[in-house]
Amino acid sequence: MKEIRRLKKGDEALIERMHSTFFSDDWQQLNTGFLDNPHNYLYYAYANGEIGGFLLGYCLERPDTRIPMFFLYEIEVLEPFQRRGLGVMLLEAFKSGVLAAGGTNYFVLTNASNLPAMGMYAKAGGVSQHSDVVMFDFDL
Repeated sequence: MKEIRRLKKGDEALIERMHSTFFSDDWQQLNTGFLDNPHNYLYYAYANGEIGGFLLGYCLERPDTRIPMFFLYEIEVLEPFQRRGLGVMLLEAFKSGVLAAGGTNYFVLTNASNLPAMGMYAKAGGVSQHSDVVMFDFDL
Protein backbone atom coordinates (compact mmCIF):
# COMPACT_ATOMS: atom_id res chain seq x y z
CA MET A 1 0.00 0.00 0.00
CA LYS A 2 1.27 3.47 -0.91
CA GLU A 3 0.30 6.67 0.86
CA ILE A 4 1.30 10.28 0.22
CA ARG A 5 0.55 13.07 2.65
CA ARG A 6 1.51 16.68 3.08
CA LEU A 7 3.21 17.32 6.39
CA LYS A 8 1.76 20.06 8.59
CA LYS A 9 2.38 21.52 12.01
CA GLY A 10 2.37 18.63 14.44
CA ASP A 11 4.29 16.34 12.07
CA GLU A 12 7.72 17.38 13.34
CA ALA A 13 8.46 13.84 14.53
CA LEU A 14 8.08 12.59 10.95
CA ILE A 15 10.62 15.14 9.72
CA GLU A 16 13.02 13.98 12.42
CA ARG A 17 12.45 10.42 11.20
CA MET A 18 13.07 11.53 7.60
CA HIS A 19 16.37 13.09 8.64
CA SER A 20 18.06 9.78 9.30
CA THR A 21 16.96 8.47 5.90
CA PHE A 22 17.36 11.44 3.55
CA PHE A 23 19.22 14.41 4.97
CA SER A 24 22.93 14.97 5.42
CA ASP A 25 24.85 14.61 8.65
CA ASP A 26 25.27 18.40 8.92
CA TRP A 27 21.63 18.64 10.06
CA GLN A 28 21.60 21.29 12.76
CA GLN A 29 18.10 21.13 14.18
CA LEU A 30 14.57 21.09 12.92
CA ASN A 31 13.29 24.43 11.66
CA THR A 32 10.01 24.26 13.57
CA GLY A 33 8.61 27.25 11.67
CA PHE A 34 8.94 25.45 8.34
CA LEU A 35 5.66 23.60 8.71
CA ASP A 36 3.89 26.79 9.87
CA ASN A 37 4.48 28.48 6.52
CA PRO A 38 1.72 27.62 4.02
CA HIS A 39 4.10 28.46 1.15
CA ASN A 40 6.27 25.45 2.07
CA TYR A 41 5.23 22.09 0.69
CA LEU A 42 6.66 18.91 2.17
CA TYR A 43 5.13 15.60 1.15
CA TYR A 44 6.02 12.28 2.71
CA ALA A 45 5.61 8.93 0.93
CA TYR A 46 4.97 5.63 2.64
CA ALA A 47 5.17 2.32 0.85
CA ASN A 48 4.16 -0.81 2.72
CA GLY A 49 4.55 1.03 6.03
CA GLU A 50 8.10 2.21 5.27
CA ILE A 51 9.52 5.59 4.33
CA GLY A 52 9.67 5.55 0.56
CA GLY A 53 10.34 9.15 -0.44
CA PHE A 54 9.58 12.81 -0.07
CA LEU A 55 8.99 15.96 -2.12
CA LEU A 56 9.91 19.52 -1.13
CA GLY A 57 8.41 22.49 -2.96
CA TYR A 58 7.69 26.17 -2.51
CA CYS A 59 5.10 28.72 -3.50
CA LEU A 60 6.75 31.85 -4.91
CA GLU A 61 4.91 35.13 -5.16
CA ARG A 62 5.65 37.50 -8.03
CA PRO A 63 5.12 41.26 -8.32
CA ASP A 64 3.69 41.02 -11.85
CA THR A 65 0.82 38.60 -11.22
CA ARG A 66 -1.47 37.35 -8.51
CA ILE A 67 -1.07 33.80 -9.78
CA PRO A 68 1.58 32.13 -7.63
CA MET A 69 4.54 30.31 -9.15
CA PHE A 70 5.55 26.95 -7.69
CA PHE A 71 9.04 25.49 -7.52
CA LEU A 72 9.66 21.79 -6.95
CA TYR A 73 12.99 22.00 -5.14
CA GLU A 74 13.68 18.36 -4.39
CA ILE A 75 12.20 14.91 -4.75
CA GLU A 76 13.78 11.72 -3.40
CA VAL A 77 12.58 8.17 -3.80
CA LEU A 78 14.59 5.44 -2.14
CA GLU A 79 16.05 2.88 -4.53
CA PRO A 80 13.86 -0.05 -3.44
CA PHE A 81 10.78 2.06 -4.30
CA GLN A 82 11.98 3.55 -7.60
CA ARG A 83 10.14 2.76 -10.83
CA ARG A 84 7.06 1.68 -8.88
CA GLY A 85 5.02 4.86 -9.25
CA LEU A 86 5.88 6.47 -5.91
CA GLY A 87 7.65 9.45 -7.49
CA VAL A 88 4.76 10.12 -9.84
CA MET A 89 2.38 9.89 -6.86
CA LEU A 90 4.45 12.53 -5.05
CA LEU A 91 4.30 14.76 -8.14
CA GLU A 92 0.53 14.28 -8.38
CA ALA A 93 0.13 15.24 -4.70
CA PHE A 94 2.19 18.41 -5.29
CA LYS A 95 0.13 19.16 -8.41
CA SER A 96 -3.05 18.93 -6.31
CA GLY A 97 -1.55 21.33 -3.76
CA VAL A 98 -0.55 23.75 -6.51
CA LEU A 99 -4.04 23.72 -8.02
CA ALA A 100 -5.68 24.14 -4.60
CA ALA A 101 -3.50 27.21 -3.97
CA GLY A 102 -4.50 28.81 -7.28
CA GLY A 103 -1.39 27.87 -9.23
CA THR A 104 -1.46 26.91 -12.88
CA ASN A 105 1.93 25.20 -13.17
CA TYR A 106 5.18 24.38 -11.39
CA PHE A 107 8.78 24.00 -12.47
CA VAL A 108 11.74 21.83 -11.50
CA LEU A 109 15.41 21.79 -12.48
CA THR A 110 17.34 18.59 -13.16
CA ASN A 111 20.29 17.38 -15.18
CA ALA A 112 19.65 15.88 -18.61
CA SER A 113 21.99 13.07 -17.56
CA ASN A 114 19.65 12.16 -14.67
CA LEU A 115 17.67 9.70 -16.77
CA PRO A 116 15.44 8.36 -13.95
CA ALA A 117 14.34 11.92 -13.09
CA MET A 118 13.88 12.85 -16.74
CA GLY A 119 11.67 9.80 -17.26
CA MET A 120 9.63 10.41 -14.11
CA TYR A 121 8.97 14.07 -14.97
CA ALA A 122 7.96 13.16 -18.53
CA LYS A 123 5.68 10.36 -17.28
CA ALA A 124 3.99 12.85 -14.93
CA GLY A 125 3.33 15.25 -17.85
CA GLY A 126 6.32 17.56 -17.53
CA VAL A 127 7.73 19.15 -20.67
CA SER A 128 11.29 20.40 -21.10
CA GLN A 129 10.85 23.69 -22.94
CA HIS A 130 14.48 24.83 -23.13
CA SER A 131 17.48 22.69 -24.02
CA ASP A 132 19.92 25.47 -23.14
CA VAL A 133 18.90 26.24 -19.53
CA VAL A 134 21.88 26.75 -17.24
CA MET A 135 21.75 27.05 -13.46
CA PHE A 136 24.29 29.17 -11.60
CA ASP A 137 25.14 28.58 -7.93
CA PHE A 138 26.41 31.44 -5.78
CA ASP A 139 28.40 30.52 -2.69
CA LEU A 140 28.21 33.27 -0.10
